[in-house]
Amino acid sequence: MISTNDVGLILILALIIAYVLLAGFLLLQVLIKESNYTFTEVVTIIVILGLVILLNIPLIITFINF
Repeated sequence: MISTNDVGLILILALIIAYVLLAGFLLLQVLIKESNYTFTEVVTIIVILGLVILLNIPLIITFINF
């Protein structure tokens, strides 16, 4: 069962993820314009960062719960 406390936590995490995705997208635009990185290199960097964040979500949840 999902309690109301969990719903709030899920909403907070969803907001954090949405904010990170938006920041990543804006960073992508800047990096492509300002640097000599190719599109695929920048996308690879952002995908790796996204995976690191996703792998850390369970740790964040356990940290908040304790």
